[in-house]
Amino acid sequence: MRPFTEKTGFQRLGWALHAAGFAVTVLMLLGVHVYVFGSLRRESSRLDTQISTVADYYDQESMITARHATLKSTLIDRQNQLEDLLTRIPESPRESEFLAQLTQLARSSGMTINRYTPGQSREEKTHADLEVTLSARASYESICRFFDGLADLQRLCHVTRLKIVAPEPGQMTYPVDMTLRIFFTPSVSDDGGAAQHG
Repeated sequence: MRPFTEKTGFQRLGWALHAAGFAVTVLMLLGVHVYVFGSLRRESSRLDTQISTVADYYDQESMITARHATLKSTLIDRQNQLEDLLTRIPESPRESEFLAQLTQLARSSGMTINRYTPGQSREEKTHADLEVTLSARASYESICRFFDGLADLQRLCHVTRLKIVAPEPGQMTYPVDMTLRIFFTPSVSDDGGAAQHG
């Protein structure tokens, strides 16, 4: 009977080894499954997020393109305005030239200039300016036309002070006193100071 018992024991041992091998194989397959499919899920999630981000970016493409076109157009307008302003700012005060332009504007507006006085010039880091005071007489309509025309002068200027007095009874013209600033860009000499202009 002993050989039969040994044979049965070997069979059991064989089945036990097979079962253990099967269990190890199943565990290994489960481990590989969890690791591989977990990695694939994480990669899939990362790719889904990336696709969503890119899709959002592409959805905004037309908005970004339109914004770019608007900003480019604005930049070109600003550059043109700057070039226009720079052509209206000479290198010296040229107050006689400005007076001629102002006189022409006053004549076409119906304003009479009585007194024109150049004042102090002032230098800043980027520009210089000269104060000009004038006294005039004009009707209300002429004053409006004059100030409207100031913006179109070939020379850049700003009104810094304006005084209009009510006309005397029976008069149709107002006494006007104003101060303007005209701008210029003095050229710099070799020693760093502003060159003198005649």
